[in-house]
Amino acid sequence: MMVKWKPEQIHNKMLKKILTGIDTKKKYNILDAGSWRTSLLFLTKTFPKSIINAIIYLWDERKASGIRESVTTKNYILQEADIHTFKQKFPYDIVVAHLLLWEATKFSKLSFEKMLGSLFKIKTKYLAIIDILDDPDVDYPILLKYIATKGNIQKIIYEGKYIGFLLSK
Repeated sequence: MMVKWKPEQIHNKMLKKILTGIDTKKKYNILDAGSWRTSLLFLTKTFPKSIINAIIYLWDERKASGIRESVTTKNYILQEADIHTFKQKFPYDIVVAHLLLWEATKFSKLSFEKMLGSLFKIKTKYLAIIDILDDPDVDYPILLKYIATKGNIQKIIYEGKYIGFLLSK
């Protein structure tokens, strides 16, 4: 018997807290960087008038099949792309990087700082970063340097082992 997937409530709670204050009734261009079913399902339901561009790493069938099975909303476009070579066609209103840092440190062949450079290069009004606080591969001093020089902190949240930042750029 197959068990139906449900997102962990901690992730929904973090996403809700970090994006509280952004009018969910408006139409936005949203990028879900390093998308997976938890963040994409949350974004498509929370911002129903918006189109979410969900990028996953090239040939990541694990994520693609998980999204196809679990996200039944229709207001998203799934795209395979490497964040380092991602060609942005227009500025985004909101970019969400939910657990992207954790995952990128595990799978990317490039340095953590190059990955951050690619993320921060994306043109957006708001950048939301949520990650695991105790991950030894996430270099928080470098992340804080990027935050201090490339964005204005709107919000910092903590919940269990997770931390989130909302930046305006």
